[in-house]
Amino acid sequence: MLLFSYYLCKKCFLLCKKCYNKANLYKEVIMNNTEDGLNKRKGYLHQDYLFFHLRDQESQTFSMHYHDFHKLILFIEGSVTYCIEGKYYHLRPGDLLLVPNNALHKPLIHHEQPYERIVLWLNPHLHIVSEDCMQCFYTSCDQSHLLRLTTKNQKHFRHLLEQLETSQKDNLFAHELLETVHLTQLLIWLNRYILEANHSVTSPDIVYHPRITQLIDYININLEKPLPISELATTFYLSKHYLMHFFKTETGYSLHQYIQKKRLIKASHLLQDGISPSEVYISCGFTDYSQFARAFKKEFHTTPKAYLLQYKN
Repeated sequence: MLLFSYYLCKKCFLLCKKCYNKANLYKEVIMNNTEDGLNKRKGYLHQDYLFFHLRDQESQTFSMHYHDFHKLILFIEGSVTYCIEGKYYHLRPGDLLLVPNNALHKPLIHHEQPYERIVLWLNPHLHIVSEDCMQCFYTSCDQSHLLRLTTKNQKHFRHLLEQLETSQKDNLFAHELLETVHLTQLLIWLNRYILEANHSVTSPDIVYHPRITQLIDYININLEKPLPISELATTFYLSKHYLMHFFKTETGYSLHQYIQKKRLIKASHLLQDGISPSEVYISCGFTDYSQFARAFKKEFHTTPKAYLLQYKN
């Protein structure tokens, strides 16, 4: 059972219509898993942001997926490991996890105890605060997606979240302005926290193979190139078959799937910027337009041209 604690009526503990709609939205975007999760985009966010306080103990298996939005998770209780782009993070109560948009990820949930967390979805093109406030999702995630807050900082961050939640619910004078102020205050604090000190978390709570992270970085900065697996194997001094097996074992998805997924994500962003499909497919490493169009339609359920027009309009 999912409990949206911050939206529950404090008197009757029932969801109002607004809360019910938010519960359904969360289920639609997050809970819609498929056997081949890597072939299904998991979520779009058309609002500036959404806020959830979740507590559940259902048996759920999540596929590797990504979102169009940034995701911030304050872990409160449970036994959970988060896999993000080949790195496995073993969470402790009070940990803060930053998942940037388009990062392939999934939680591995052990159901011996309830899983409780506060989740904030943030539109990367959030217009109510400065774009600089989104820098925390890139600055921190260059090294680690995990911040381990001290008890003092946990309490302060929870206070900032509670302020945001309170301003979100009231209808008093200038409540929307106050909501913007509280969201900005939260993001400024987070950016300052990341920039002012080294908060990297050491093993054993972060598990990854350095060669895999190097390979992932190499792929992401060379998506316009062909990237044949044989060439990658030579670059990283591994046999082709070992590389394919190694990548699958460490990340949970095949090397071909990963490269294809990242090419399509890049293509979607270029189309959003108004670049023509005939230029996009070359810039994303596809050698044939028809192959690109088929893969794009399978991923986004529309053609590249229609996708471009959608954003132009």
